[in-house]
Amino acid sequence: MFSLPGRLKNRVKFEVERFILFRSLHQLLLIALVIALIALFGGVAAYLLTDDFGGIGEAIWWSFLRLTDPGYIGDDEGTARRTISTIVSILGYVVFLGALVAVMTQWLNAAITRLHRGVTPIAQNDHILVLGWTNRTPIIIQQLLLSKSRVANFLRRRGASDLQIVILAEEVTPEMMGDLRAFLGSYWRARQITLRSGTPLRIEHLERVDFRHASVIILPGGEFGEDVLEYPDGRAIKTLLSMGRAELGDEDRDREKSELPLMVAEISDYRKASIARDAYGGPIEILESDLFQARLMAQNIRVPGLSHIYYELLTHEVGNEIYLRPYTNLVGTPFGELQEKLSDGLLIGVYRNDARRFHPLTAVIDQQMRKGDRLVLITPGSKARQGPEVEDSHIPMPALESLPASRAIPVPTDRPVHRLLLLGWNRSVPAILSVLNDYRDVEYEITSMALIGREERLTRLQRRGVALDNVTITWKVGELTSEPEVEAVEPWTFDTVVICASEWLESSGESDARTVLGYLIVESILEGKSRRPHLLAQLMNERNAPLFPEDRCETITGPVVLSHLLAQVALQKNLRGLFEELFGPGGAEIFFRSVDDYLGTDRDREVAFTDLVTAALARGEIAIGVRRHRFAARNGGILLNPPRKALLKLEREDEVVVLVDEA
Repeated sequence: MFSLPGRLKNRVKFEVERFILFRSLHQLLLIALVIALIALFGGVAAYLLTDDFGGIGEAIWWSFLRLTDPGYIGDDEGTARRTISTIVSILGYVVFLGALVAVMTQWLNAAITRLHRGVTPIAQNDHILVLGWTNRTPIIIQQLLLSKSRVANFLRRRGASDLQIVILAEEVTPEMMGDLRAFLGSYWRARQITLRSGTPLRIEHLERVDFRHASVIILPGGEFGEDVLEYPDGRAIKTLLSMGRAELGDEDRDREKSELPLMVAEISDYRKASIARDAYGGPIEILESDLFQARLMAQNIRVPGLSHIYYELLTHEVGNEIYLRPYTNLVGTPFGELQEKLSDGLLIGVYRNDARRFHPLTAVIDQQMRKGDRLVLITPGSKARQGPEVEDSHIPMPALESLPASRAIPVPTDRPVHRLLLLGWNRSVPAILSVLNDYRDVEYEITSMALIGREERLTRLQRRGVALDNVTITWKVGELTSEPEVEAVEPWTFDTVVICASEWLESSGESDARTVLGYLIVESILEGKSRRPHLLAQLMNERNAPLFPEDRCETITGPVVLSHLLAQVALQKNLRGLFEELFGPGGAEIFFRSVDDYLGTDRDREVAFTDLVTAALARGEIAIGVRRHRFAARNGGILLNPPRKALLKLEREDEVVVLVDEA
């Protein structure tokens, strides 16, 4: 029997394989060839074995009809003809229908998979583009969808009718779509959200999402636990450089870089902010994530209880938010009269395009509102679509000099000592130490306990350029989940204990599990001690916050806060400068004051919040809410911007939340 030599046989099989796998069209051609051969052999056999056909062509056509339509079998007569017809029809079922359906199904599945991968370029205008899928991305999308009032104003400024969000991820999968849908819940809108595969490091992938025609581009920071933490911001700056240079090709060298979309980028190392601005070249707002998070942590160390205020003001879920509103019809009105004109909004200051940007109300109360000024308001999110309504009738707020005098806050002659215990280490710790070092009103004695050795921690501080001339640090090597090692540093002797999130674990869930264990160990050590420090835990996933009792341990979830800020700044870019002034050292700070400082012997009577606002202004402070000790287990007892004329029953332990201009 004839057989091909082994090498030649392998060569034929290889070429057939390449032909079949090249594309679906080749598979169809192969099926057509097999069908033609079956029809040919069937027709030749019928022509030779029967006398029913006038020619070979007629016999082949007869065979082809039986191959493609088995219904013709009943018309055949004679044993030979029926046998050939049956064989050809069965082969038709197997080859013509089976193979054809298989090829078409495979082609359709491949086409759907290709569409799911998101490699089709889009043609979109005024969309919000999010570059990268990290632990920030779903939260950013959620905040954009929740910010209905800011989105409405944003769309009106852009002249757009509908919010469109495009996400560029490394690889789009059905699982990713399912996770995003589950995370957004009822806010999911399939026609509003588009995912595309690609990396922001490649310009052809950026063009796939039509970045030049986006209204704003959001560039979140690196994923939790990535190796990029060793060289932070490299990917972000490379992405900015790609977009900046792509807009300046040989054919349009004279095109203005200001035509690039607004970029909102998260940079880990604040010293690289200028490099990022130069790399992009267009309008850009940079959020120095480590520095901003460190400022929130530092202020929460200085003033326990602020995390509840930050969560309310910096998110869209519940309560009040910070808004900028122009109110051009109020130009020329004294700021002292504006508070009573705003029915729902609490005026805390004015935003101006100058060096300082945010000016607290106490700094401008004797001035009039200028053209271009924007009022800074604390307003319920549900009532902020166009800003608080302006009432025509109002009661002018008395001038500062006519307000009743109250006791001045004593200024200490010696700096108080604040003892701080840091359990664990992550990339935000150097920034926290740097921010604490900048405060000159308090002397910080810090003990840092981590698995990383002392020399390695000092190297990381030096690498980040952290100065430690104003703080005293004791270095300890130990594990925060080891009870004997934690007890050895005597946490009950400190004013504040901070449990730092671990970034070297594989997921945010594992990191928070370690933080929870560390907290429970600290709690067990503190049990029965006469002195209890303020506990502050750093989390990576906000869903784990309920594991910490609000009245015993505060939590700050860095990725959540940063995601909220990125979304808010994308919709209103001037908020970044405002947040920098509000939450940075040397500007306005939030404090809690005893009600005795405002009410004196009348503290047990009911008082309207507007009376507290007036009393606070007399002290050069801005009252923004109250903290009631009875409700400490719910939002820390914080009530911001209560109804202006509602009567509040305040007790001795209650406090007034005030904004103080430290400058």
